[in-house]
Amino acid sequence: MNKPQFLPTILLGFAIALVSLGLLMPYWYCGDLFFKCQEDDIPDYLFGFFFLSFMPSELMFKTSSLLLTGAICLTVVFVLSLMEYFLEAVRANLIWLATRVVLLILGTMSLWSGILLYTTFRTEWSNLVTITGCVLASNVILLTVINSECVLNARFKRTTRMPV
Repeated sequence: MNKPQFLPTILLGFAIALVSLGLLMPYWYCGDLFFKCQEDDIPDYLFGFFFLSFMPSELMFKTSSLLLTGAICLTVVFVLSLMEYFLEAVRANLIWLATRVVLLILGTMSLWSGILLYTTFRTEWSNLVTITGCVLASNVILLTVINSECVLNARFKRTTRMPV
């Protein structure tokens, strides 16, 4: 049976902490991401990107929604990873492992989408901290896939021949 890996869980904890710190920092373009940036009295700069125009409050709502969704998915994956340490039956359940990997990938992709959407508009310190969290979460994906039971079984599968 596959033992739980400590490094991906530790990296995921740091990633969640950095993403949460980045989301809570008041150093976004318009201040606080969840309150001030959602107001309509942000200066009305039109943002053109592939012939689409966003008002800054719309852009910040979409960005904050993607980032919050990603942070929630990563938090659920972190809780699932912690449960693997205490429940041995969970480690062998393929549905559990698949759910964990899918949520990890969805959360990280949601974070990357939010960061890329925001980066096309502005670049600030909170963006840097959140990107660092995204990179750590991406590393967790790679470690999870590399250390998964499917990859390990395929890599170390032994065959025996029957005597003829």
